[in-house]
Amino acid sequence: MIEQTHGTSDGRPGSTRIELSLAWRGAPPLPAGPALAVERGGPEALLRWLETQLGLGRREAPRFERVAAYARALAEVPEAIFAASLGTDEWATASALLERRDELRLAGWDGSDRDGLPRLVRDMARAETLARDLAPGEAERLAAVGTAIDRGQRLPPHSCVLHEVPAAWPPVWRATLEQLEWTSASPPQPRAAPGTVLAAVQEGLLGTLPAGATADPSLRWVRSRSVAAACELVAAALAARGGPLDQVLVCCEDEQAASALDHSLARAGLPTMGATTRSAAHPAQQALPIALRLCFAPVDPALLLDFLTLPRGPFGRAAASQLTAALCEQPGLGSRSWLAAVEQLRQSAGVSDGADLEILAAWLDVERRPWGTALTPELVASRCALVERWAAARARAAEDDGSSDLAAALSAAARQAMALGRLVGGRGREVSEVQLLRMLEAVMAGGWAAAAFAELDGAPRLVQGLHQVAAPCAGLVWLGVDSTTRWTSRWSLRDLAALGDLGIEVDDGSRTVAAVRAMERRGLAQVEGSLLALEIPSAEEAAPQPLWLQAKGALAAGGLREPLSLEEVVTRREVEALAPWNARCAARAVSEPPPRRLLWTAAPGLLRPRATTSASELEIRLACPLRWVLHYAARIWPGPLARLPGERALKGTFCHAVLAEVLGADGAPTDPNRVAAEVVRVFEQRVGLDAAPLAQPQCRVERARLKARLAAAARLLATVLRDGGYRVVGTEVATTGELDGRALDGAMDCLVRRPDGAEAVIDFKVANSNDKFRKLLAKGRATQLATYAYARACATGAFPAVGYLILSDGVLFTPSGSALHGRRATGFMEVEGDAIAEVWERFVAAVRAADGWLGGGEPVPVRPLQPAAERPAGVALVLERKEPQPLGNLEPPCSWCDYPVLCGARRLE
Repeated sequence: MIEQTHGTSDGRPGSTRIELSLAWRGAPPLPAGPALAVERGGPEALLRWLETQLGLGRREAPRFERVAAYARALAEVPEAIFAASLGTDEWATASALLERRDELRLAGWDGSDRDGLPRLVRDMARAETLARDLAPGEAERLAAVGTAIDRGQRLPPHSCVLHEVPAAWPPVWRATLEQLEWTSASPPQPRAAPGTVLAAVQEGLLGTLPAGATADPSLRWVRSRSVAAACELVAAALAARGGPLDQVLVCCEDEQAASALDHSLARAGLPTMGATTRSAAHPAQQALPIALRLCFAPVDPALLLDFLTLPRGPFGRAAASQLTAALCEQPGLGSRSWLAAVEQLRQSAGVSDGADLEILAAWLDVERRPWGTALTPELVASRCALVERWAAARARAAEDDGSSDLAAALSAAARQAMALGRLVGGRGREVSEVQLLRMLEAVMAGGWAAAAFAELDGAPRLVQGLHQVAAPCAGLVWLGVDSTTRWTSRWSLRDLAALGDLGIEVDDGSRTVAAVRAMERRGLAQVEGSLLALEIPSAEEAAPQPLWLQAKGALAAGGLREPLSLEEVVTRREVEALAPWNARCAARAVSEPPPRRLLWTAAPGLLRPRATTSASELEIRLACPLRWVLHYAARIWPGPLARLPGERALKGTFCHAVLAEVLGADGAPTDPNRVAAEVVRVFEQRVGLDAAPLAQPQCRVERARLKARLAAAARLLATVLRDGGYRVVGTEVATTGELDGRALDGAMDCLVRRPDGAEAVIDFKVANSNDKFRKLLAKGRATQLATYAYARACATGAFPAVGYLILSDGVLFTPSGSALHGRRATGFMEVEGDAIAEVWERFVAAVRAADGWLGGGEPVPVRPLQPAAERPAGVALVLERKEPQPLGNLEPPCSWCDYPVLCGARRLE
């Protein structure tokens, strides 16, 4: 803002002193302090002051409203040069053309069509007469200011200090500036002590001949390999400095680095700068984009999971947890697990008046469109209105709870939703996914600006560039001497020449660059004490700041050609080389991570067999007793973080469910071709509900491949069953029987039976390589199949035949010792292997022989880490790997384990 001062600057009471620079456009500098009583700003700040003094104040239209209005005007221009671009990406094209239009207006274009104008400008001129609802831009607002002054309105006493002469300003501004009382800013002078390196740099940047100087404490040039180390150095140096730090400036263009420095300052007990970072990742900012993307079908489960797990989201915590668990079991909106969870909510006594169900219906029961198609403005407006009501209500609740930051973020989200709803509703036609996301991005304007720490008194002052250093400072920390800022012209040289011939002076970028560079030189010249220039890792698109490149030339003249390495200084404990940015260096002993422990001790009586057992429990007990202890006895389980199943697990679960529905239904078909056709039908019907990640557009090829292979596997299975005289008894059949007095848990994928009573158990697998399961049968290591076969033997008195159906490859393996009946169809392979009863006998004997640790009489071993010679002989059934692998190289069964860090198989970094 522009402040009214009294008895200052030009000596007239009530006079306003304004310091102006083109370099401050969009980035007004910090006030210099109350002693100077002067306000600084750029063109926008001056324009607002003029409008206020002349009574021309008006609501400033958001940019996205101007883009929408201009897009409507451009669309009415037939056969324009930009028509194809407008049809492809309306919002981006309108946004880019609006920037050009406003630039032309400031350069002196009156909006008319004239001979000699570039073709693009002539087509834009045709849109000018159609842009009836386009809010005024900077040029139109300046014209209103000029009209008011011409009518005799007077400005209050004032004085302007211009860092650039009026001729350097855009043409439309020059007439206004000439009606103000202005003087040019005095030339900058070096403020560092004469004869120092810093003074030599300042003199070189200001164009005077620098005096020769050797390295001294006035300038420290340091390179760090990490942002964190550089920030810790700055915090330590400022802590050693003591006293108020508001005469120290921190120049940092990178928001993330500035925020990291604030964290370091807070850890050091120093006042923080209040560095902000702008991000759309704030939870309050997520509801609107997620709610809009949930309007497309099939629903992306990852989006739905994000929505359910939003902090303080629309649903109650209990309801959200139930729905999240269902989604992670079967990732899809409308899956069987999801419907069961909804029914459970309906029947739950804890739900008051069905509130959660009403909320669920309001947010998720919408008429969806396929991905890639357009949404109706009514649908978008209704989603925006829902988000607006929710965010506004939550903002009021947060305000009542004293959470002012959250309330502000939620209020911003409510305004964004309202603006987007109005923006889309005003179009009157459907909006594509791409255009919707463009408009959403424009409305959100980069997200929410949040500060991890408050700006406190006595803290260093933060500026985003040297051009913002507008007053003398005792010290400057230049954190990051790279920059991503670029200035380029939107116009070709031919267009610039054509416009110039007609008196339209469009800046080719040179005027802007000159203004910024001049203010940067002035800013660096303001440093009186010492400068700490820190080179830190930067973004890939960053390049050395031009002023720093020039400064390095002056440094080289003084004999300073290479920076100090922060890491080397710390390693050698030569921190005095950083003076006056003094930092303490202390050694800290780093504890070595605990070594691998092959044996763990458990007190007698703590471990005892479980009341039930299963194939997986027996395998874990034999393969790694420590894993068994941690999971089954200690009940140390992974945290409740919601995770969607991985690709392999998702394919396996879904394919199992499809085959179970087709083969387990009453009157299921037996003809192989009909079975395959029914599998295809169920697959297509359920994939968007039960396995929605596979139904997304980007998975089209993978989905088609999986469907074809599953149909081929189903056809093979039906052929084998028909030729062998089998019929399906059931799918997902619960196991029966017991082992050592304990009931067997588990479910068999498919149980089939012949007319003579002979049974077979078929296990479905999705695998990257079917060779694994062929080897299991060939080597007599199919322990899971053996457990299922034993369970059937407990019920029937005879071991069944067994087989693996590899769904991803359309192959069925059966061991010669327990082979399925039937002719050998293509894909049906008999593997030379032992009878499954023999496999079971070896398996259960190995488990019993290796259970000495279970009673507490022996230490609990970590068998995958033991040398093969120290393992019981039967462990080879479930642990094929002969010797322990290098640290961190996890293979089965360690790759399936939740505890590799505890046992030492994986080291924490």
